[in-house]
Amino acid sequence: KGLSDSAVKDSFIFISTFHDGIYRSADGTQTWENVGINGNYFAVSGENIYATHHTGIYHSIDNGSNWELVGLNDNSFYGIVAFDNSVIAGVFNNGFFYSSDNGRNWRTINEGLDSIPHNIADITIKDGYLYAAIDDLSIWKRSISNITGSNANNEKVPEDFILYQNYPNPFNPTTI
Repeated sequence: KGLSDSAVKDSFIFISTFHDGIYRSADGTQTWENVGINGNYFAVSGENIYATHHTGIYHSIDNGSNWELVGLNDNSFYGIVAFDNSVIAGVFNNGFFYSSDNGRNWRTINEGLDSIPHNIADITIKDGYLYAAIDDLSIWKRSISNITGSNANNEKVPEDFILYQNYPNPFNPTTI
């Protein structure tokens, strides 16, 4: 059988096997329940659980009771990581894909790679960076803000402003 990944969410522990599907335990591993889909890798963020399978990426918001196929169909996956409502998946021979809407829409994020990796051993996020172990013992590092297009260090947007009359108006010298 063999285990391929594990995840913890709330009081549930999830494991995936290479051939027998995804299981969860709500009682500290005393009993296990098959949740009905096969999967290889997990990612958990907030209420969201993501699982990869060769048919695509699945998403659950009810601790694995129900799963929805959300995208990247017919691929071989080598890792997945989630944060907020965003997901990054490593795909065999296709590199990395990013979704900012729980897996509904995807775009490639392979900028900065010398070539598209064949194998992605692991993906993790630490201190605002994505780290991925790829072909031939290489590590790819990329800023999450570079991927998402946002920067947590941006200045705050003002909550209100006041516009005062500009006297005199240089385009209408009769304005008082």
